[in-house]
Amino acid sequence: MMQSGMADLTQLNLRDTAMLHACYMPFVQRGGLFIPSQQSVKMGEHIVVSTTLPGQTQLVQLAGKVIWISHKATGLKPKGFAIQLGGEKSEFYRLEIEKILGVAHLSDRPSFTL
Repeated sequence: MMQSGMADLTQLNLRDTAMLHACYMPFVQRGGLFIPSQQSVKMGEHIVVSTTLPGQTQLVQLAGKVIWISHKATGLKPKGFAIQLGGEKSEFYRLEIEKILGVAHLSDRPSFTL
């Protein structure tokens, strides 16, 4: 854990659009991402996720606060937590994610959260 007022930094490997679809939470206002992780977090904690979006080479840092915690894996759903995207670039990255996914983010395919 980092000092008070600073966000923890974690990694997310979004190797392809299927993984992005499984992690993306379009039903969260401003968008959300589930991060499969063994990391211990608390609700409301500020997190910065370092990742590369599928088909892109630029490393991005997505800021957000923890809004969902899965304390243990169940079936195909891994242990981890989700953040609501925040910060000045959250809208840009939400739109970028939805552009990459196309209409797939509206499908009934299972995700890591629902």
